[in-house]
Amino acid sequence: MVDFEPIRETDKNRIIEFLSGISLSGYAWTTDNLWDAVKEEFPEPDLLLAQGIDVYAIYRGKGDAWGEYLIRQKDRILVILGCNEYFSKAIFTVGKK
Repeated sequence: MVDFEPIRETDKNRIIEFLSGISLSGYAWTTDNLWDAVKEEFPEPDLLLAQGIDVYAIYRGKGDAWGEYLIRQKDRILVILGCNEYFSKAIFTVGKK
């Protein structure tokens, strides 16, 4: 297991690069590339926060990656909460499209 420190990023290109390296598996919602999964709804992200641990999340081949993701674009927010043995993934979107 790698120690994944909390992330706060505001550069769009770095956010896209980061999200492209995340794959989520396990229960409920899964994806091989988190950026591909969110880019249609959030094509111009201006804030990314990532923290916690998800045993089903992988970052560039390293397991037990971040378990909570907040992606913001102007006044819209997407929150993805990871899963562990007790919780499945939950996705919330707030704000006007």
